[in-house]
Amino acid sequence: MITPAHDADADREARIEGERAAMRAHQPRDRATRLRYNYEELTGQPAAIHETLTVERDRIRAVARLLAERMRGRIYGIGCGDSWSTCQAVRDTFEMLLDTPFEVMQALEFTRYGRRFVGLGDVVIGLSASGTTAETVRGLQAAREAGALTIGVTNEEGSLFTRVPDTYLLGHAIRRASFPTQASTVGLAALIALCSEVARVRGLHDDLVREADAWLDALPKTVEQVIATADPLAAGLGARWVDHTAFLFVGAGPGLAAAMFGACKIREGCEGYGWVLGTEEFHHYDVVHPGDPVFLITPDDASYSRAVDVARAVHDAGGVLYSVVPEGETAVAERSAVAFRIPATPAHLVGLPYTLPMQLAAWHIAHAKLQANQGDGA
Repeated sequence: MITPAHDADADREARIEGERAAMRAHQPRDRATRLRYNYEELTGQPAAIHETLTVERDRIRAVARLLAERMRGRIYGIGCGDSWSTCQAVRDTFEMLLDTPFEVMQALEFTRYGRRFVGLGDVVIGLSASGTTAETVRGLQAAREAGALTIGVTNEEGSLFTRVPDTYLLGHAIRRASFPTQASTVGLAALIALCSEVARVRGLHDDLVREADAWLDALPKTVEQVIATADPLAAGLGARWVDHTAFLFVGAGPGLAAAMFGACKIREGCEGYGWVLGTEEFHHYDVVHPGDPVFLITPDDASYSRAVDVARAVHDAGGVLYSVVPEGETAVAERSAVAFRIPATPAHLVGLPYTLPMQLAAWHIAHAKLQANQGDGA
């Protein structure tokens, strides 16, 4: 059992702040440049995923062997912002391939509350694209001291996320803008590859492992295809919502992760208000008014019936529905102003491709707002 600690390690805090300052110093301050960089990062995701899975193959296998050897209890995925969303996106992958509970926790919740019973045999995976997220560093440090296996996932070699945990995975993402896109999807891809390799080492679910391996091999091409299809559809959202400030995102399971990503990108890209409701929670609030935009992500069968109910409710309330659905889906799509369709994806792998239309939609809304402000002389 871990007793919650509140005393900060001054040296560690100073290192974190120093690394954050160095990262900020290399990021553009003006929104136009940041958005231009962000779009390049968005469309460059296939190459970043391919590079990560290729260059880091041996490291992923080594970490998988260690995880397979030491895992006896629960797995925890912790992070803040997009990193927290990434953990949500891979929960089903880990649970379905490894037959082990995967608990997703916001890093502060874990560090101050959820870590009390973490110990030997547990695994704690902490994510931070920059490698400087203080609360996640604290969580990894405390979990390691308690005997858990700790794994960092970051894009910054040499950061605290490669030094504090027992081992780490490294993503190969470009992040010139201040908000991540590639950093999230390469982390997702690396974690899926890790999970598949652990299942292989442990002799679990050969059919699901083969499915995951084939899907990972095709993933860069799949991401390229989804972006090419979704981008022109997302472009139409900019002009329609240029004067709107609040956007609701709804999803469950891995769809909730995509909703969280969408809300984050709205806030980061245009300083609008993106908020998230679970698919079931949507039905317990009267939140949609005529003309309100609602993004509904429904990637699998598990919560599909309630997602259809959300689509009906939005339609009946006079809201404007945008959906991310599998190819061939009709009940939600026919009630949508735009339906982003995703190629057939195994249920344990849907977390990654369903995030892409949300990244693009948020970017085009942010870009339209920027152009409008520039036209007004802002």
